[in-house]
Amino acid sequence: MPTFKRELAWLQDPSGWGLETMDARWLVLAVGLVLVLFGSRTYKLLLVSPGLIAGVLLAMEYSPTGDQLTKTGIAIGAGLVGALLMLLVEQIALSSVGAAVTGGLALGVAPLLMTKVEWYVPTIAALVGAIIFPMVYRRSLRLITPAVGSLAVAFALQRPWDLWLVGGLFGIGVLLQHTLTGKKP
Repeated sequence: MPTFKRELAWLQDPSGWGLETMDARWLVLAVGLVLVLFGSRTYKLLLVSPGLIAGVLLAMEYSPTGDQLTKTGIAIGAGLVGALLMLLVEQIALSSVGAAVTGGLALGVAPLLMTKVEWYVPTIAALVGAIIFPMVYRRSLRLITPAVGSLAVAFALQRPWDLWLVGGLFGIGVLLQHTLTGKKP
């Protein structure tokens, strides 16, 4: 049975991963192109895949001894739990960011409009932000994913300063995601 200390040492030393011949920029380039072209459609898949993979790998490493069908069932269950945890973490993160941004804005702007700011003004603003920000974020995915994807492609091509490349890919991504690959009403 592997020990946690040995696994942690293995994760901290990338030379033992067996990726010496692979350049990680190819992976960044591939993910960037997917985000530029199909980002709003593949967002959930890209979001849950790390949790799914981690759950399956952990289950395959630490599952009890038994027949292969039992191990496969445990791995599938752990992968689904990992994917659901990623969705939950996303919801919590989006709500927290929305609450922090709107609560902070209310705390900063309210003194300009009122003589005395009561405690409930930023609290109510934070609650409203926690509810509304996830909806706004999902609607803006067709703009966010091409922007992140174009930056990833420029980084992978070692040209992050090339605004024509970043802007061109962003424009193509926005156009494609709003016309060809966008969701039908």
